[in-house]
Amino acid sequence: MSGLSKKPSVTKADWLQATVETVVLLSHKNADTHININVEFEDEE
Repeated sequence: MSGLSKKPSVTKADWLQATVETVVLLSHKNADTHININVEFEDEE
């Protein structure tokens, strides 16, 4: 049996660092496409 069944120990600091790095990387990424949506509201009377 392989050693993959054992969960690695992840500290809160490790998780937070990985999350921040992911957000930073995604914030620098340009969008591949844009979707324009027009929304019209009607008065309820």
